[in-house]
Amino acid sequence: MNKLVSVRPVLVCPPDAAPLTARAAQVFAEEIQLHTGLRLAASACPVGGVEMAAILTEADFCRLFPEKVALLERLPAPGPEGFRLFFEQEDGVRLNLFAVGCDPRGAFYAMGKLLRLLRLYEGRICADWLFDGLSSTPRYAMRGHQLGYRDKQNTLPCWSEAQFDRYIRDLALFGSNSIELLPPRTDDNLFSREMQLDPFDMMVRVARIVKSYGMDLWLWYPNMGENYPECLPQELQEREAVFAALDEVDGMLIPAGDPGELFPEQLFPIAEQCATLLHKHHPNAKVMLAPQCFAPEPGWYEAFYREVCKEPAWLWGVCFAPWEKDSIQEMVDKLPPVYRGRIRHYPDVTHDMGCQFALPHRDPAFAIVEGRECCDPRPRAMKHIHNAFAPYCVGSITYSEGVHDDVNKFVWGQQDWDDAQCAQDTVREYVRYFIDPALEEELTRGILLLEDSWADPHPIGENGSVQEAYRLFTDVDARATEAVRGNWRYQLLLLRALADRYIQQKQRYDDGLERQARERLAGAAQEGAVQAIRGAFALLDRGRDEPCDPLLRARLLRLADALHASCGIKLTTRRHGGQRWGRGAWLDMIDVPLSDAQYLRVTMKRILRLESEPERLAAIEAMLTRTQVRPGDVYVDVGSVQSRALIRTDSCWARDPSLLRTPFTSVDTQALDRLHMHTGTWREAPVPRALLTCALSYYDTPLTLCIPGVQEGADYLLRVAYGDGGRGQDVRLTCGETVIHERIEPCDPAAPWREYHVPAACVQDGAMTLTWQPYGKVRGVRVSEIFLIRQDGRQA
Repeated sequence: MNKLVSVRPVLVCPPDAAPLTARAAQVFAEEIQLHTGLRLAASACPVGGVEMAAILTEADFCRLFPEKVALLERLPAPGPEGFRLFFEQEDGVRLNLFAVGCDPRGAFYAMGKLLRLLRLYEGRICADWLFDGLSSTPRYAMRGHQLGYRDKQNTLPCWSEAQFDRYIRDLALFGSNSIELLPPRTDDNLFSREMQLDPFDMMVRVARIVKSYGMDLWLWYPNMGENYPECLPQELQEREAVFAALDEVDGMLIPAGDPGELFPEQLFPIAEQCATLLHKHHPNAKVMLAPQCFAPEPGWYEAFYREVCKEPAWLWGVCFAPWEKDSIQEMVDKLPPVYRGRIRHYPDVTHDMGCQFALPHRDPAFAIVEGRECCDPRPRAMKHIHNAFAPYCVGSITYSEGVHDDVNKFVWGQQDWDDAQCAQDTVREYVRYFIDPALEEELTRGILLLEDSWADPHPIGENGSVQEAYRLFTDVDARATEAVRGNWRYQLLLLRALADRYIQQKQRYDDGLERQARERLAGAAQEGAVQAIRGAFALLDRGRDEPCDPLLRARLLRLADALHASCGIKLTTRRHGGQRWGRGAWLDMIDVPLSDAQYLRVTMKRILRLESEPERLAAIEAMLTRTQVRPGDVYVDVGSVQSRALIRTDSCWARDPSLLRTPFTSVDTQALDRLHMHTGTWREAPVPRALLTCALSYYDTPLTLCIPGVQEGADYLLRVAYGDGGRGQDVRLTCGETVIHERIEPCDPAAPWREYHVPAACVQDGAMTLTWQPYGKVRGVRVSEIFLIRQDGRQA
């Protein structure tokens, strides 16, 4: 129970305080003024008869307030970087606020927690009179986030030095103690049209900002050469220029892949040379390697751990990161004892598909439009994922490509501080401090609804969380202050709620137009093929020319402009300068059909080129009945919501949140890329919507589907579409003991169906169980569509 009272304290911090303690007091005063407009009086020593806010280390506190030591000692003593926080009721009318750190860092984090506990309104500071005190020590030593100033990043290349300072301060106020920067040259364009400073200069300036908040500075430094060892001298020269320009570097992570393609026997000697250069300028910097590899060749991981087991002196630890084939438990088991307590987590909190912690079974409509980098608050999932891996790690530095993942960063960082904390409590503090304490409960509920909207297992049309979130956010927006409506964190959440609702409406609208178009085409024999096709085109054109909700669509675009102005996020390519739709510019997809319209359109264009009416009518019939099968045959849209129940696995997301051992359904990001790359070009081909989704597994995890409805005693022709872009893969398909194919052979990507014979012995109890087993240079398997056509002498 809270009893809020207004306070106007004098800020107490001694003149001989440690620099970071003094910085904490300065930041406190600045934040109070920013949020309330009030300027706090300051004093170097205790002041009688007035309320005080003292931000101190324990040593300073005992020296300045010896008579209050007993109050401090009521609370358990914290460990390094920890603090004690308590309020003192004086004379029944005044409330003194004490934020006391174990050390200077602890004083800073105590100050941050104090700000988060207060309710800060315009012209008013409110504190809880009944607050009983708090002692807190961070659970994990490393608590950080990666901030990349590069074109691929959907927000930060637009930022000024002051915006970096603001964001790094926000992270520090929530307990972060590390920031990881990228060097100017990575797997990206060297410059962005949005950049306000040369990336080298910005790196140096941001590094100084990091240090001004007493934080550790890390570098993420991939091997970018294409022709080792010839390119190595130039790479080392570039690296030394970076190391020499930075005042203090605390650590460097070298990913083996993503980017980078070195085999371990080559990777380790090159990493040693880089480490030697780093230690020349920063002798105490830690060096870590991440065994990331998109498609490891046989023996790659064995070679990596052979090198690690040599325990090279320059290697401080290893990193569990995206695109690693082993689970973290397998990593621990393979490491020598010296490194088992030096594992850093590099979690991808930024992406939602095609990533380390994909959102399994997300509705395809959301995935097709909102992509990988839409505003994606997943607070409860972040806590669950964090706590599944944290016991093996010294902490985390998250991977991020923008501010769309802002909620996830703060929830993850708070779990690094205290993994027993409820994620919802962090969300409350987030809303209270960053948006508006008056909206704390409503927007906390709204953020949880946004998480529910994407996690709902039902088809999008039956997703009640979407409508509930839309109502909540539109209601809040109707009465929000101008300050709230101009707040980029609030704008991001509002945009997501509006977008989800628009996509839900658009799915219904597009389905209805497709249904009408198919009905028109079904009458082609009566009115003529050309006339029926023209009518179908007119219906499908409405999906492009007459949006399902033009006012809501316009509101989304205006909000995107406002967000670009307020925080720099690039939600479109042309208007805002985003790199591409998969890199945050997802609003480019706002008009993409969510039906089979693309397949119908391109096929109808081809039909119109046929010379005779019988040919045209036959082609229309084939197009309309593409997925219709005869009795005894089976068609499976493998990536659909309805087909999820066909996947057989002993694992699940709760036990395996990285999905390394858990097949799932998703949009095929590579298929979407190909679709948009070729739309409107001579290479454009009809792409059924079913080919945009798939069931998939990662690395060498088998994918098993149990398909009912097949007939006992019958041979079948299996026609299957794989999401391999026609390249072919080392994947073995079996049905029981029968091998259906040893590998997937290359084919025309515009016609990705392969055909195989399945003998009658493969049918058991009216079902067929198919298992795909990747091998060799593995990256998993994707299956989009299956036809099982009974072979009984009929024309197939």
